[in-house]
Amino acid sequence: MFWIAPRREHRRWARHTEQAQQWLGRNAAWLREAVPLVSGWTPVQHLHHVASVNQHILDRLAAVEDGMPGDPTGRPNVAGYLVLTLGRLPRGRGQSPDAFRPPDAVDRPALADRVEANREQLDALAGRLDALKQANHRFPHPLLGDFDVGEWLRFARIHTAHHHRIIRDIMAEQRR
Repeated sequence: MFWIAPRREHRRWARHTEQAQQWLGRNAAWLREAVPLVSGWTPVQHLHHVASVNQHILDRLAAVEDGMPGDPTGRPNVAGYLVLTLGRLPRGRGQSPDAFRPPDAVDRPALADRVEANREQLDALAGRLDALKQANHRFPHPLLGDFDVGEWLRFARIHTAHHHRIIRDIMAEQRR
């Protein structure tokens, strides 16, 4: 998509990752408390899910750089275009694939290490964005079609922001 600025999407994604690190650094009790009115997952489960998805995306971007074959002709489907254009995921519409569902009990220190690893990979990615964008490589999202590098960066930022909004809603509900 011509309107995506990979560097801006990368910076925004990195800021969300910093926010996750701040939340996890607090080790607050609210991170482990569910609010079923808002979500069936606890904040730490949302953070685990996001870290898993982000790791998968980062791994795929690294594979593009390593020459992973891909179809340069694929495109996002209608739902993919809507998500990427509107910059939001609708709440309560999708289900996480089983591979990215968080466990019932999340080890917070291990999760903090995982988010830190995500952040380090994301930081390292910053210097390679131009080369990745030139790869003209697309790989599929399970529901939204085929994304190029810029679209994956935007999706990662949108997906992370989506779960952070849910976490903020959980925090707000817990304060009531």
